[in-house]
Amino acid sequence: MINDRISDSFSRVRNALLVGKKHVSVLNSAIVKSVFKVIQEEGFIEDIKENSDRELLIKLKYDKKGIPVIRGISRISKSSKRVYYKCKDFDGMRRKDFSMFIVTTSVGVMSDREALRSGVGGELIGKVF
Repeated sequence: MINDRISDSFSRVRNALLVGKKHVSVLNSAIVKSVFKVIQEEGFIEDIKENSDRELLIKLKYDKKGIPVIRGISRISKSSKRVYYKCKDFDGMRRKDFSMFIVTTSVGVMSDREALRSGVGGELIGKVF
């Protein structure tokens, strides 16, 4: 049994990128689907499809030279140590490396940019760069 589906999904994506796969299957849940929807909206992955009730099929995105668009994906807030940010903390968080943060808020899962625009804070789920 997997306790943290988000960490498991991030690991599967990282491993698939290392071997150059075009698709990766991750375990389906509402939070995992929301997280990958945000990543797709930010342009880091091409498509998300429900393979079955239990699996999502993620189509990874590569540039014209075959280099993955996602250079790294990591979990920030974990079950052992939760990380929360206020809305004002998101201002200036984006770095020059075009990274984005995934935040779960009272209004749903969104990117740090959306959270700043909406004026809400929340738990920092992960970082994609």
